[in-house]
Amino acid sequence: MPAQKPISREYRIYLALWRKAFLTDTELTIKASNLSMAVAMRQGMYRAIRPFRNGQANDNELREAAEKFIIFLVKADEKNDPHFLQIRRRATLSELDAMFDTLGIDEDDLLLSDERKINESLKKIAAEKLPRQVKTPFFTRDE
Repeated sequence: MPAQKPISREYRIYLALWRKAFLTDTELTIKASNLSMAVAMRQGMYRAIRPFRNGQANDNELREAAEKFIIFLVKADEKNDPHFLQIRRRATLSELDAMFDTLGIDEDDLLLSDERKINESLKKIAAEKLPRQVKTPFFTRDE
């Protein structure tokens, strides 16, 4: 397995912003000095979160943040005026979650076929009765 590259300070800041949005469940606004900087920051934020979204790096908070939030670019009137990035809740996910029960689906419906097979196997293993252990003098302690 190849060694992971160290995370730059810039990416650490981006990841901290993703995490803050997730933990506080609020919209965050970041000011950029101009349009080019805003676009670069937006791309950097998505590049920083990519390994967590794809499962290459393990951090459940960041994975969920990538799933629940987007980075929206609020453009100013002029290119060299300050622009803003907003970390917003993903609107489609919020609406689908709100309609979850009325759609007639449950959490099991979200599983892929491989995940369903694994769950079925685990249920079978959990339901099986273990054979009764026979005590042997070799494995027991004399009291």
